[in-house]
Amino acid sequence: IKNFEHNRIILLNGNFIESSFIFENKEKIKVKSLKSMLEDKNDFNKIKNYFNDDQNSLISLNHALTNDGIILDVDNNYLFKKPLVIYNFFNKAAENKIINNKIFISLGEKSNLCLVDFYRCEKNIKYFNNTIHNYTIKKNAVLKKFSINDNLNNSFNYNSTKINSYSNSNFENFLLSLGPDLIKNEIHCNLLENYSACFINGI
Repeated sequence: IKNFEHNRIILLNGNFIESSFIFENKEKIKVKSLKSMLEDKNDFNKIKNYFNDDQNSLISLNHALTNDGIILDVDNNYLFKKPLVIYNFFNKAAENKIINNKIFISLGEKSNLCLVDFYRCEKNIKYFNNTIHNYTIKKNAVLKKFSINDNLNNSFNYNSTKINSYSNSNFENFLLSLGPDLIKNEIHCNLLENYSACFINGI
């Protein structure tokens, strides 16, 4: 995205490529690939409970075949200075494939993040993207998420989002979809404590 100051994480065909947080205090932010955690037994034990959710066949498929993704942890009291854009790019290597990945984001107490989930593929690439998003929003934290699907004309996309929201936390979701053959978004908000809130908006 040009002429827009932002931090970034880049995924290609569901795989973590790189991250850049040039506007932020990097000591307050931890990001790593899901693949590295899946390969380490001790790390996997920290997230294995997220693989027990089998609400439907697509979620079960993701659990069985997920290859990569990201895990992002934000410290307590940290306010992002600039938005974070997660670029989800798809190229010819994704042709006629099912891409399964996961996104984990945890915001510490009194933290704040504006997130842009940006999807784009090479022209006329046909693929199926199956992504599970898990967001944990601690006490008094705020997460604003904007999803933009651009140039996905021949793609099929399924997104399952689960939010665990704690006391006085706030989650806002905005969706702009520009042309996938099929897109389905399922959002499950767990308001775990008093005065937590979730707002869902889409076009």
